[in-house]
Formats: sequence, structure tokens, C-alpha cells
Amino acid sequence: MLSFRKIALAVATLGLSAVGAYAQSCTVTSVPLAIRPEGITEQLGDITLNCSNLVNASATVLVTVNGTITNSASSPAVNAVATPGPVTGVLNSAIANSVSFALTGLTTGASTSQVITIGGIRVNASLLTPNTAVSATIIVTSGPTVLPLSPNPTTVGYVLPASYTFTVVGGTVANVSATASGAALASLPICSSTASVSGFFRFTELFSSVFRAQASEGPGSLTNGTQLRVILGNVPSGVGLWVPTGAVTLNNGVVLTLASGTGTTAEPTSNVLNKTYTAPETGAAVYAGTFGLVNASELVFNVTTDNVNTVDQLNIPFIVRFSGSPNNGVGTATAQGSLGPTAAGTFPRFATTGATANAFNTVSCATSLLFPFVTNAAGFDTGLAISNTTADGPLFTTSAQTGVCSVNYYGDMEDGGALPTTATTSPVAGGRSARWSMSGGGSGVAAVRAGFTGYVIAQCTFQLAHGYAFVSDLGARTIAHGYLALVLGSDSGSRTAGSSTRESLNN
Repeated sequence: MLSFRKIALAVATLGLSAVGAYAQSCTVTSVPLAIRPEGITEQLGDITLNCSNLVNASATVLVTVNGTITNSASSPAVNAVATPGPVTGVLNSAIANSVSFALTGLTTGASTSQVITIGGIRVNASLLTPNTAVSATIIVTSGPTVLPLSPNPTTVGYVLPASYTFTVVGGTVANVSATASGAALASLPICSSTASVSGFFRFTELFSSVFRAQASEGPGSLTNGTQLRVILGNVPSGVGLWVPTGAVTLNNGVVLTLASGTGTTAEPTSNVLNKTYTAPETGAAVYAGTFGLVNASELVFNVTTDNVNTVDQLNIPFIVRFSGSPNNGVGTATAQGSLGPTAAGTFPRFATTGATANAFNTVSCATSLLFPFVTNAAGFDTGLAISNTTADGPLFTTSAQTGVCSVNYYGDMEDGGALPTTATTSPVAGGRSARWSMSGGGSGVAAVRAGFTGYVIAQCTFQLAHGYAFVSDLGARTIAHGYLALVLGSDSGSRTAGSSTRESLNN
């Protein structure tokens, strides 16, 4: 017969075996988050582990995702929270695509449950393929045992195809209002006495909660919220771009504020650019304040108030203006709409992507005229006239321009000598004309020695130039004929068919 001591030892041994035989396991759940494909520090959905029958009060959790983890070691750190608690979770590593935790103070025993939540993991979505899922594979080790988990891996996020669109819309001309319209962007003639257009940079969410204030960007000590960046390119010299320097309240209560790092020069209080801006999507006045002259190549606006439950279209007003000068640059300015910030160490952080659109353009104040037959040979002479028709009020509202015309000669001299050199007229104001004859000159153009026959191309530094030629025998006694000069394309380049600047004649 077994002694009492032996029976007690046997019972104790069976009890220990029963404790070691707990069926330890965990179920995995997650609520995947929509991930912006431009984001470098995009937050994944929390991972919840519901573990039962734990034998050990400590465990190690390893999470591996199919992307590069971009959390810093301190902030915003990955976190692990367990209930019931208190439970301590320590971040062991953050290498490449994995993070691990050492948990202590877990609840053990048969028929017990322990909930562990892991959150705050951030990945570089700009390196992932758009329109794909981000999954996490979890390994929970309790003592020497790897606990079974289901489902594993689990989906923690979706990289969307795109998160926003960017366009530039404008067209309200002159110094009237900064109210943006849907018209095509106007071209600014560089010689206008004062030229101005207004419009807006339009950022449109493709799903809700793309543009977020700092509090909506996730847990941890973040540096800022989403920024809307407008990267400018090829802005013509002499052109001023003006943007609001105060807070702008846009669609659904979203508020944007010009970032402190954006270079602007405040306008004087007397400047005509103190405007009330009316948002096109609501028809309501959303900004009544001063505009600042941009002196940087990039505009940065902070989202200071967001609306994460709506899909928002944000229109940032701008005004472009200058005082006319032949020295103003000619060209098309571009704007690229991107998200920010981009600096290392900022959370959130974004790659520079986004569409580039034409923002506004300046055009030469120029007209090229072709006089196809000009002569002062064989007893004939030719008189020429060029009118500057930019003065047309009150019939129209054209800005009057002043410029000169260069006169270029092509053809032959009867004596085989050199062609006349290029001549330049005196300044021609709007509503005035330059007039000269081949044999006598005039309006600053020197007379040409007799014997020239050919054609003349006159290039004027004002728009709406029109010309007339009158060919006759000397004194116009027996033979005379007049014609209108042909207006050529004012652009440079080839005038032949197939060219973007090919000849298109009219008068």
C-alpha cells in the first residue's frame, strides 16, 4: 500500500502536468486603415490578440509586415497595451519590417483570457504597390511555446490607388475680385500697364480623411498635421504671385494656414489685393484679408482643422499680377501639388509626388506683319504704315500698349549690293501709327537707297498691330496699288506646315 506521502506527491505531480497542458492559443483581429500611397509614415490598424489559458506571465510578441516600418525609437513609438493589467510592454527592436515586444504581468491559468493590443506601427507606403493590402504576421512566444494564432497573417491596411488630385483653375481678370471661377487660365500680356488674374490651387480628396490636422494623424508625439504643398516652377521674371497670409476656412469647415516657413512679403494696407475670397463650392466668403507676395519656390499650407468624415475639395486662392514692362519674362509657370511635410524626422512624412499643372502664363506683346511686295526700283516707290490699335475704348476694354517695330528687309538690290539693314521705328503708342516710304523714310526709319525689290517682315512689341502698303510710280501719277499686311504668328520657330508655330495668315 502506498504511503500517504507518496499519494500526495503523485497528486501534486498530476496537478503540475495539468497546468502545463493548458491549450494556449490566441485569436487575431484588426480594423484595417486606409493608407495614403504618398505617405512614408502611414499608420496601420491596431492588432488585437485575445489569448486564453496562458501558462506564463510573460510573453514575446513579434510582428512582421510586408513593408518598411518607419517608427522612430522614441516618438511616435509602437505601443503594446494588455488588459486586464497592469502589463508592461517593452519595444525590443524595430528593424526593417519587424517589431517585437517583451510583455510581463500577463494573466495566467486555465479559463483565463488576456487581451493584448499592438498599435501605432507606421510603414512607408510610397514603396508599396498602390491598391494592395498590407498584412501582418504575428508570432507569440510564451516560454518555450509558440502559441497558435488565427487568422495569421491578418490584414492591417490597404494602400489606395491615389489619395487626392491636384489642378489649377483660374481666370478672373483684372483688379476686381479674388473670386475664383472655372474659366481657363488667362494669359498675361507683358506690356499691359497692369495685368492681373486670380484663381485657385485645388486639392481634392479621393477618400475621406486624407487631409488631417495634427490630432487626426494618429497617436504619439507627432510634429504636425498634413501639409498641402504647391511647388512652383518657371515663374516668369517680373511676375508676382500672391496668396492669403491668414487662415482660410474652406469646404466642410476645413481650415488651412500658411506655414511659417513659406516666404512671403506682406502687402501694404492700401494694396488692391486686400480681397474677399468666395469659395466656388459653397458660394460663401471664406477669406477676407490680406494676400502676401510669395518670394519662395514652394507654398506650404498647414491643415489646422479637418473633417475626417467628408470628402473635401479645397481651393486655395491666388492672385497673379504685375505692372507691364517689356522686360517681364515670357513663359508658362507650373505648379505641382504634393503632400507634406517631407523632412526627415517629421511625423507624418510624405514623398514628393502629385500632378504638375500649368498655373498661369505670360505672352509676348508682339505682332509680326508680312508686307509681301515692297520696292523702290525701276521708278517705283512703296509707302508703309503700321497702326497700333490697342486703344479702342469705350468700344472695348483693351489695355493700351506702346512699343516699336523692327523692319527687316528680304529680297535683292538692282546693283547686287547688300540689303538694307534692319531699322527700328520710333515708339508707337496705342491709337497712333508709324509711317514711312522706302525712298524718303520717316517715323525713325531711314530711307533705303534705290533698287530694292522684295518683302518686309515687321516685328512690333505690341499686340494688335496692323499694316498697310501702297505701291506706285513716283508721285503716284499713273500706277498705284494698296494692300493690307498679313499678320503672322507671333511665336518663334518654323512657319512651315507641321510646326506648332506654322503660318496662319490673316489681316
